[in-house]
Amino acid sequence: MDNSKGSKFPKVFFESLPQDPVALAVKFSKKFSLFDRGDKVLVAVSGGKDSTFLLYMLSNFRSKFGIKEVVCGHFNHLTRGEESFRDENFVAELCKSMGIKYKIGRAQRVLKTESEMRKERYNFLDLTAREFGATKIATAHTLDDQIETFIINLIRGGGFFSASGISIKNTDICSVAVVRPILVIRRSKILSFLRERQIPFIEDSSNYDLSYLRNQIRAFLNLLPDEIYSNLLSGFMKFWLSSIEIVDFLAQVIKEEKAISEKISPLIKKQIELFEEKNGKINFEELKRAF
Repeated sequence: MDNSKGSKFPKVFFESLPQDPVALAVKFSKKFSLFDRGDKVLVAVSGGKDSTFLLYMLSNFRSKFGIKEVVCGHFNHLTRGEESFRDENFVAELCKSMGIKYKIGRAQRVLKTESEMRKERYNFLDLTAREFGATKIATAHTLDDQIETFIINLIRGGGFFSASGISIKNTDICSVAVVRPILVIRRSKILSFLRERQIPFIEDSSNYDLSYLRNQIRAFLNLLPDEIYSNLLSGFMKFWLSSIEIVDFLAQVIKEEKAISEKISPLIKKQIELFEEKNGKINFEELKRAF
């Protein structure tokens, strides 16, 4: 069997990583083909440090990514009273100061769950991308977000496939691809970058609401000494990217080697099939229904 063909992902690239977050994002984006030359990119911006960094980076270093133009979309969930409008105004002023076209959206109904907020947000981003003629949507998920998602998936019973986490590139959620160019960058690097350049951003008070599972996990991880957490992130990144390679390889084996396929348990086989179908994103509820 020829293992060199058919892989959706290139070989791991973490042997020599740049320390500069912009250089790292450029390398990551090129390795995983997140952008095509001439792309018009809609950046989802909340006003927090991660999305502010993403907007600043893609706008000011467009040529490094092969991007033609950057536009911005901000969705107001209307869940935090005056703070929600503060965020909206901040993003509008930020875009004006940077000369970036933007659109503000607001929820048309009461959003009570994270799932509802996510659905409405991506619906808005999809419509906005079409309105601007954007060819990609970029979101500001970081390596810290990825390890938090991994732990959430473990809690939900995802096993090894918990590492799939947040997709590097998602072609199912919107009419254009949703890409995450800073998914290998740490929040601490982003914060240092913004502070060094005196780039303003805002804090979302909901990030400290411990009624959300993600925030509980984040609070736990924050208890770790900096050195241990730093090493944990480094090790996790290698595990996460390697696991994508492994699952991609196993999917090839199952398709091409019937004898091996018959020896794999139905549960594992179904997980691999779902992983492939969903571009590296497993719906654990769907998996449970299958058995």
